[in-house]
Amino acid sequence: MSRIAKILGRGAEGRLKQIACRVWPEYDDPDDSLSELRKYLSEQRGERAFLVVDAVLELGHKDVLRTELLRELEDISPSQMAEVLREGFKQLEMFGGKLIEFERELEKRGEVLPLRRKDGG
Repeated sequence: MSRIAKILGRGAEGRLKQIACRVWPEYDDPDDSLSELRKYLSEQRGERAFLVVDAVLELGHKDVLRTELLRELEDISPSQMAEVLREGFKQLEMFGGKLIEFERELEKRGEVLPLRRKDGG
């Protein structure tokens, strides 16, 4: 069980997985997308399940997921919420560091990430 799930209690990861399944984007074949997500989630444990939730956030479902998460988190204490936020920021910081390393590596090779141009635009 991941640290966040331990803070929130038993079943927290399962609830987050259900939320991720409900908000998975429906592209060309919604059944395939959903089954792929369910398969991935059933194979993953702990921190990786939260990476899927982060991916769903990035795919444009921020408001839906935020609302669902808030519903799930209504019953936890302020100290538990603070611990969840601390852990979340730690994960974000680690991801940011990896992204910066990747960007530097690309720059060494004369490449640029497609989302950011050299001229800052």
